[in-house]
Amino acid sequence: MNYQTFEPHQELEVFVKCYWTLESSIDEQQEKQFVVHDGCMEVIFHYGDLYKQYTDRGKSIIQPRCFIIGQLTRPFEI
Repeated sequence: MNYQTFEPHQELEVFVKCYWTLESSIDEQQEKQFVVHDGCMEVIFHYGDLYKQYTDRGKSIIQPRCFIIGQLTRPFEI
């Protein structure tokens, strides 16, 4: 899995903390990952396969192609 962060343009620094990407190949073994709560809102765009998000009750949902999430108050699992 390849995770990278990028600084926003200086004119956007007041509004945007960072941009980030997460990439993995289809050949990589898919493992559950925890998303840590950091108090930030995020806009998510999936450009490939969609992620499965696990709920508290042991069920799962497929995340939409794009959505806004936050402010997270606890970690969740994808």
